[in-house]
Amino acid sequence: MTFSNRYDYNPIQWKELILEDAPEWLRLDYINRLLNGLTYVDRDSRPEFQTRDLIPLGIKDLHEKLCILTHDDTEPIYNDSWYCWEHLCSHLRTCQWNHFYDFIELVGKEIKQLEQNSYYKSKDEWINIFGFEVYRQNLNNFFVEHQVGWNLNEESKLIRFVSQVLTNNIEQVQLDLKTTFEPAIAHYKKAYFFLTRYPFDSENSIKEIVSAIESIVRQIHPKENTLGNGIKKMNKDERWSKQFLDIMQKVYDYANSEPGVRHGGTISPNVQRIDADFCFHAGTSIIKYLSEYYLCEINIDIVLNNLIEEVPPIE
Repeated sequence: MTFSNRYDYNPIQWKELILEDAPEWLRLDYINRLLNGLTYVDRDSRPEFQTRDLIPLGIKDLHEKLCILTHDDTEPIYNDSWYCWEHLCSHLRTCQWNHFYDFIELVGKEIKQLEQNSYYKSKDEWINIFGFEVYRQNLNNFFVEHQVGWNLNEESKLIRFVSQVLTNNIEQVQLDLKTTFEPAIAHYKKAYFFLTRYPFDSENSIKEIVSAIESIVRQIHPKENTLGNGIKKMNKDERWSKQFLDIMQKVYDYANSEPGVRHGGTISPNVQRIDADFCFHAGTSIIKYLSEYYLCEINIDIVLNNLIEEVPPIE
């Protein structure tokens, strides 16, 4: 990170995560720092354009594919070897913000495809310089530096950036659910999907995270048909923390307070992405507590009670 960014002197440095935008300065920096070193002038046999040194991506071919993404006609001038780079850069600087991210994914997919070629696959030096994992790591570091809320995954698809701490929690929660409350996994995965894939679906993310919690509570108390009733039942069990149940109730109330989120409504919900973020993070913590506490405490009590019942009385 530069001196200006570290001490907040950079006038173009955004204060919030960049998600549904791609400022021109961001595009220029991507072009200069990442794209430039991956491209060469293709479709030209003249000697001055034959020093590619195994550089992976042809400029004219990339621009042609960018035009497909942006639904633009290709212009004959795009094939001018002396100016093809400038035309590609100009198009990237002026296209819609979402097409810029389409192009970033495209570059990754093109590199991944080249890696399947036996010629490149056998060249460790090429993989170490131009391989997909190198591009992916450089891009994700670039996004972190510029506070861009996207992250390129193993399939060269951009998803919402998730901190390592939350990633670890999500992995642990899915493992806990698989061990104890498997029916809730589908709801939890949907909640994460709606929150991290574009276009965001905040309403359904909230709906699914609450449904995951409800699924767990209904497995603990099968006779209760709603999360609210399940919480009331748990409040009668002194083994559960009243403070924890109060938090769970408030998250449930929060999700239900917006019409059209948990149940159908005549008014369109006014849910922001930050609301879905809150519910998912809070829901992840609740699920983690429920599954781990139930596994460690409640199940032990059930086992002990069963053992006591199985011991014959002393005569």
